[in-house]
Amino acid sequence: MKKTVLLLIMSIALFGCGQDAIDDGMSTEEVKAIASASNIIVQNAIQNAINDGIPLDPVQIAEQISQIDGVISARPNVTQSGIVVTLEGELTIVDLLFNKADAKLYVEEAGESESETSVLSRAIRTKETTSNITMPKGNGRALILAPFQHTFKSDLDYLNNRLEAAGYKVDSFLDKNATIQRFRGDFLSQYDIVIIDSHGGLGGYTYLYTAIATSSKYSKEFWDAVPKKERSHYAYLACEGDVFIALTPQFLRATTTKNFKDTWILNLACEGAFYDEGEASLSEAFLDL
Repeated sequence: MKKTVLLLIMSIALFGCGQDAIDDGMSTEEVKAIASASNIIVQNAIQNAINDGIPLDPVQIAEQISQIDGVISARPNVTQSGIVVTLEGELTIVDLLFNKADAKLYVEEAGESESETSVLSRAIRTKETTSNITMPKGNGRALILAPFQHTFKSDLDYLNNRLEAAGYKVDSFLDKNATIQRFRGDFLSQYDIVIIDSHGGLGGYTYLYTAIATSSKYSKEFWDAVPKKERSHYAYLACEGDVFIALTPQFLRATTTKNFKDTWILNLACEGAFYDEGEASLSEAFLDL
């Protein structure tokens, strides 16, 4: 297995939550231009770190990003895993130094080349040998949401086959089909098992939050259509050259009108479970519901 992380490449998260939200929004072109310039800075920093065999310097990266036209300030986030960038108009971009799909940022230690499928198979076989197996008490449905499967290339077929073999009807929404509508609380609550495999990250300073990207793309039209009181429920994450709408704990609570019955959630997004409690915690939001 890939175990030791040497360097972490970037995906850019653009958040519009709480005190970081603005009334007027920004055009897609303006946001993309700043995201592109930030991407170049981070990519150069990563390549230099690889060439020189040294860690990334988030403070230095933040200083360079702060010089981009339209940027008011930039500084590392609470985990030093990304750069919080405040734009003119108070819109906030969080440049995350994570992309789990980039193989060049890992080294494979001797004796640890076991594949993802092998690990899953061994884990499932181990569970099957136990005498008392606990299962969700629902209608036998499972959901897989993977907005970036085209780059992650996770072995979702294996998971799908194992779930079907266990008696579940599986609905899979991959890439462009994993829209923001598929992440609404009332949609998720229909399932016994929910597996989410996406980009994720942390935003804010005084107002902290966790976000998970969907495949729905940001546009000025989308921003204008969202009522102002609801804008704090959304986040925006930009990667692979586009800006994507992301969910937050606030979005999950606001879109759940009836409690989940007995749903198991597996969230594979980076830093998706960093906060154990409080308004920024996805874990607490799911458990409360």
